[in-house]
Amino acid sequence: MSHKETADDYDRVLIASGRYRIIRCKDDIQFIIQRRRPNGGPSGGGEFPWKPLAYVMLKRELPMVLERPSLGIPAGDLAVLLAGLSETQTQS
Repeated sequence: MSHKETADDYDRVLIASGRYRIIRCKDDIQFIIQRRRPNGGPSGGGEFPWKPLAYVMLKRELPMVLERPSLGIPAGDLAVLLAGLSETQTQS
């Protein structure tokens, strides 16, 4: 498992669906909503496969941020991410 937030095998992924995922930052101070880059990276070489879309300090704010149209998260992926958040909140 990697400690790089942009790695495919980053060890602090909370929820993933399609090209989207939510992670805890390496310093444990915020959540990051990420989208997978086409072809695995900026030059297709896979060096930075995940791009940050939004930074969120409080877990309870994630649903509101995820639903922003500007993020462009497809409805199916959004439903999976929101359901996953509900599950992790009941386990916390």
